[in-house]
Amino acid sequence: MEMEKKVLFQRIKGLLALVLAFTMMFGTGMMVLADEAKIEFKKINVGDNIHGGTTLYHTYRDSGDIVVYIYDDINDAINGASSVQTLKAEVGLGGGDVSVTLPDGYTYSVVNAAPSRDTFWMVRYPLKSNEEVQPVQPVQSAASHEHSFQWVETLQATLESDGLMQHRCECGAVDDEYRISASLVYFHEYCAAIQNAPQSAVVEWNSDPFRCYTRRMMEELAKRPDVSLKTTFTDTDGSRKSFTIPAGQAPADSELFYGFTYLGNLYGWS
Repeated sequence: MEMEKKVLFQRIKGLLALVLAFTMMFGTGMMVLADEAKIEFKKINVGDNIHGGTTLYHTYRDSGDIVVYIYDDINDAINGASSVQTLKAEVGLGGGDVSVTLPDGYTYSVVNAAPSRDTFWMVRYPLKSNEEVQPVQPVQSAASHEHSFQWVETLQATLESDGLMQHRCECGAVDDEYRISASLVYFHEYCAAIQNAPQSAVVEWNSDPFRCYTRRMMEELAKRPDVSLKTTFTDTDGSRKSFTIPAGQAPADSELFYGFTYLGNLYGWS
């Protein structure tokens, strides 16, 4: 009996040693996993900018999935063209965790989302190693200096390229940043043209490089029922096309985006 107790005791000690060794080997990896950038994908909205490497996740009580369509061009995303990459994960009956991770090296702008928040259309923008801005660096504490951060536009957005806002201290330290989508420049310039147009004017709008309007842009036109909008753009085949939305006839349905092919067929080509 005494011998059996000693054997049992030795086995328990061996098991404890094995558990301790496992914890020491894999404990750090578990902490890294817990610290990864994660977003509950039911909370993602159109207009959000998400860094590459971020995991989008959700816990389903029943079956469910997530689909992310990734594009290099905002017009392709809006017009439903084939995506350059599709991320998908699903879980069957009984539920459980489902997640996808956005590839590193890009910032992803959400241009459309399904009402159920389980399908997204995103445009990816590569991070350039030669950008004339300082990359985000962890804030280093120093007794001789207390950081004072403020938002600064370090790269101005244009119709051709995104801009960059950084939360920067005068010493050069940066603790956060986000990209300014080129589509915002397009939107603001368009709104200014409509709002500042003379009475009963025809606003001539060169839309390149974009080939669509948003519902918000059409709502802005509807506020000026005296103004007509003539749109000229370069189609996918390289040809120049134009159409005119007559005064007081801006589309008023619930579409999120209005492709120019649709609008040209609706109002007639000129």
